[in-house]
Amino acid sequence: MKDGSFRGFLTANTTGAKGLKRILSTTEADVVCAQELKVIGDTTNSLKNWATAKGWKCIINEAKMSKDTGGLSSGVGIFVREHIGLGHPP
Repeated sequence: MKDGSFRGFLTANTTGAKGLKRILSTTEADVVCAQELKVIGDTTNSLKNWATAKGWKCIINEAKMSKDTGGLSSGVGIFVREHIGLGHPP
């Protein structure tokens, strides 16, 4: 909140960008830690741009392509409301 109060953390197993967008659009939390994002490439960039436009800063570690099934596995992200800020690791 811009008045200086902190509204908390939320952890989410999102299984994709669509689910995460729904969570970020409705949560009152100031920090969201998401797992199973299952995004890579252009989808990652699109999610970052969407989150920025909605007032979130983020760091995303993209999913990995499974050698066995060809599907996406894993991927995590930290989303922090813009007024709090987020520093990127060196």
